[in-house]
Amino acid sequence: MAGAEEFRIVVHPDNPSVSLKLSDLTKIYLGKKSFFESGGRIVPLDLTIHKQSFYEDVLNKNIRLISQYWTKAIFSGRGTPPKEFSNAEQLISFLKITPGGLAYLPVEINITPLKELKINP
Repeated sequence: MAGAEEFRIVVHPDNPSVSLKLSDLTKIYLGKKSFFESGGRIVPLDLTIHKQSFYEDVLNKNIRLISQYWTKAIFSGRGTPPKEFSNAEQLISFLKITPGGLAYLPVEINITPLKELKINP
């Protein structure tokens, strides 16, 4: 999981989850997993300025292919991509009021009061 040490996976502070498999994280960001183990709906969020690094270094997915994947999914009505935010402050504000929210943030960003999930291989 090269590059994973550069990011934290965070959720709403009341989310009962404590960990997530890397394969499930990939499924979430491809729209193939929509619910936490606790049953709550997942709302994946992208941080535009770190999107390429996250997808390529953590999820091991080519960002160009991801863009094509979502274009096809939108066109065929099979899904919508994660909501994007241009800066961490906006993303954190949204995550604080979105119980199912899940996002990646660079490790240097203060995540208080969000909850960090442990990512298992």
